[in-house]
Amino acid sequence: SGCAETCFNSPPAQKPEEAETATDPADTNGDCNGVSNGEKKEETEEEYSKRIGNLILEDLTHQKVIMRARDREHRGVMIKYARLSTGTTEDSYIWSQVYMAERSVAVAEYGTLGKHERTVSIFDYHGFESSKAPAVSTQIKTANLLQNLYPERLQSLLFLEPPFWLRGVLAVLKPVISAEILDRIEMATGTEETSKMVSELVDADQKALLLTPEEQLNTAISLEHFLFDVPFYALYDDVKCEREIPEPRAAEETGEGDGSLASLAGSATSFMKSLW
Repeated sequence: SGCAETCFNSPPAQKPEEAETATDPADTNGDCNGVSNGEKKEETEEEYSKRIGNLILEDLTHQKVIMRARDREHRGVMIKYARLSTGTTEDSYIWSQVYMAERSVAVAEYGTLGKHERTVSIFDYHGFESSKAPAVSTQIKTANLLQNLYPERLQSLLFLEPPFWLRGVLAVLKPVISAEILDRIEMATGTEETSKMVSELVDADQKALLLTPEEQLNTAISLEHFLFDVPFYALYDDVKCEREIPEPRAAEETGEGDGSLASLAGSATSFMKSLW
């Protein structure tokens, strides 16, 4: 967690669009360190933080994730938007998931004065395409890691616009998932259901941060603001954003870009598997 916190809460090594290409996982020991079997090289703390920071940036520029709003117990809400472009590596994907898991726990502990550390998440599947998801082997590896590092950390999980196959997966897994876990998972289709379930999760002032007046997920965000301006333990809106905010869903229209909106397939699979 120390690395996760120092990667972005010090002057950034590079902006997202300048992030270095991650080391090929095929050349690593499989421990996310990005160092080949043949040559082990000593790194300074600054070099290590810069390298890991760039790995995290590489994935988050394809799929934005932020902490925004608090539930009624003052836990932060993690919003995972759509992965609308391809190009991430296994190391980048794993490090971004660990980074956000650490950050969500930090936000919960800070906001509740240490009373809670479970996570509250919203996964929006609007515009989801399975071709944009990381490799299945990467998802499984990440799921195993999250399960070991963050057992029983789910407080509530809301899927927005879930695809048909996701409902099928839950139906199949129902016999092996505890009733307690199932009670913490909700799915919403359409603006009416979305509005109702978000209202059950947060108070009205926090709902206004999450949803637009049209009752759709608010996608007008700056990833750079969240990573470089907002403290590790704080929420997106705790610091006024003075950076340029890209047009919502612009990447969806072109099929390219940095993944500025709405759903996550790979991380959803990993997160689901990490719940038990």
